[in-house]
Amino acid sequence: MHEPEIALVFSSEPWFEDLHRHLTDHGGARVRQVVMDPAIALDEQFDTLLVSHRWPALTRRFVDGIHEHDRWVLGVYEPSEPASREFLVSLGVDGVVAGDAAMAVFVETIVGFGRSRSRVERDDTQQGRMDGASDDEVAFAASERGAELLVVGGPPGAGRTEVALAVALALARFPERTLLFDADESWPAVAQRLALPVEPNLRMAIEAVEHGVGDPERCVHPLAPGLDVLCGLPNVALWAQIRPAEVLDVVRAMGRERGYVVADVGSSTEEFDGGGHGRFAITRAIVGEAVRLFGVGGATPVGISRLLRWVAAARMLNTDAPVHLIVNRSTRSAYREGEIEREIRRTFAPATLTFLPDDRRIEAACWSGEAVVNGPLVRAIHRLLGDALARPPRRRRPRRRGQRVTVAAPVAP
Repeated sequence: MHEPEIALVFSSEPWFEDLHRHLTDHGGARVRQVVMDPAIALDEQFDTLLVSHRWPALTRRFVDGIHEHDRWVLGVYEPSEPASREFLVSLGVDGVVAGDAAMAVFVETIVGFGRSRSRVERDDTQQGRMDGASDDEVAFAASERGAELLVVGGPPGAGRTEVALAVALALARFPERTLLFDADESWPAVAQRLALPVEPNLRMAIEAVEHGVGDPERCVHPLAPGLDVLCGLPNVALWAQIRPAEVLDVVRAMGRERGYVVADVGSSTEEFDGGGHGRFAITRAIVGEAVRLFGVGGATPVGISRLLRWVAAARMLNTDAPVHLIVNRSTRSAYREGEIEREIRRTFAPATLTFLPDDRRIEAACWSGEAVVNGPLVRAIHRLLGDALARPPRRRRPRRRGQRVTVAAPVAP
C-alpha cells in the first residue's frame, strides 16, 4: 500500500520530533519535506501538511492555497489552550489533532485523509471539517476574472504617480468602481501627493485579508465618486516583512466589487537577495499579474533611454499584457516628438504611444493635495484610455492578438 507523503512545518513542540521519529521507526507515512518558508509548502509535492497553531505564517489564505493544490491540512493544537483548536477550525483546516495525542492517532488521521480520492470528498463528520466554499470564497475566486489590474510604472522622476492618479480618476467615470493602489515598495507617494493620512494603509489591508483583522474595505480612502485609494507602506523598511503573495491577495480581494485596480509600482524590478523575500519582489509580482502595462518616461533622451530599459525588464516579467508608453511633460515640439517616436519604435513597438503636455495645474494641485480633474493632461489621458480599453481585456495567459499603434497628439490648453 502506498504510504501517504506529508510535509511537517517545523516546530519546537514535542509532537514534531516524536512524530518524525515514529514515522522513521514504524512507517505509516513518509516525511517528504520539513517546511520553514510558506512558499516551500506551495511548491513541494505531498499529500498532507501538518502545522502547529503557533506557526506565524498560518493564515486562512495560506490554507486556501494548500487546498488549491488538492492537499490536506492537519492542524495541531494545544489541549490546554481551547482557543487554539477554535483558531485552526476558523482557518478551514481539514482536521485537528491534540499535540499530546498518541502517535498512532496522528498516523491514523493522516492515513484517513489518504483514503479519500480528493479533498472535496472528505467525510462530513471528520473532526474539524469545514463546509463547502462560502459566498466570500466564491466571490474571491471570481475576482480574479473580474477586476482588471492596470500597472503604471517607469523610471524614477518621470511622473508615474501623477499619471496613475489621472488614469484612476478617468476610470472612476466608468460604471465600475476603481481602486488606486500605491504599490511602490521603495518610495510610496500617493498618500503624500493627496494629503491623505498614513493610516489605514497596505499593511493594515494585509492584516484584514490574511488574518481577518477588520474589514479590507475600511482600509481605503474615498477620493471621488467611484474611486478609492489604498495607501502604500507607512515605512519602506516593512517591505522585508511582506510576501508578494499577500499583496496580490489584497489586490484580488479589493477587486471583488471593482472593475479596475490601478497600481502605482516602483521603478526597480531587479531581482537580488536583500533580506525578506527579495528586494523589489512586490513590484515584480504585480507587474507579472498586470492585464495592461503603462510605462511613463520623461521627454528627454535620458528619460527615453530609462523608459526603454524599464520596458525591457517589464517584458521579461509579463509577456502577455499590452504595453502603453507615455512620454510625460512633452514640449509640444513636433520635431522633438518625432525624434522620440522614431527612437522608441526603433527599439520597441508599443500598443499605444502618448505624449502628455506639461500641465501647470499639476504643480498647484500638488501643493494643495488635490487631484487635477480638467485640463490638457486629463484630456490626453481620456484619449489614451479610450484607445487602450477599446481592446478586449487580456486575462492570464490569453491568446495573443494583433496590436494597433496610435499616437495621441498634444492638445493646446
